[in-house]
Amino acid sequence: MEKIVNINTDYKKFFKQYLTIIKPLLIPRLIEGEINVLAEIMYLNYTYKDLPNKIKNKILLDYDDKYIIINNLNISYNTYSNIITSLRKKGYLKHNSLIKPLDIIPD
Repeated sequence: MEKIVNINTDYKKFFKQYLTIIKPLLIPRLIEGEINVLAEIMYLNYTYKDLPNKIKNKILLDYDDKYIIINNLNISYNTYSNIITSLRKKGYLKHNSLIKPLDIIPD
């Protein structure tokens, strides 16, 4: 069954709001820092929506994206690295791409 929920937001905020809403349903659980980084990755993935998946997966989480996320969230490189490792171990990231259920493009 599909549910539609209207929320006043912009694309940048949408992904964090989405993850916050579905957080109780996610297993393994995400902590706040992981949600913030994952939301940034989902937003970057959205900005690359017009690129073929092969190219998108090569540039997502590359050097430039890494520092965009670090600067946007005001976190250290070590914190970023630890969170990315955790997201991979928990199965939310596979290599440099999001898992299919998180590869969403909002209307």
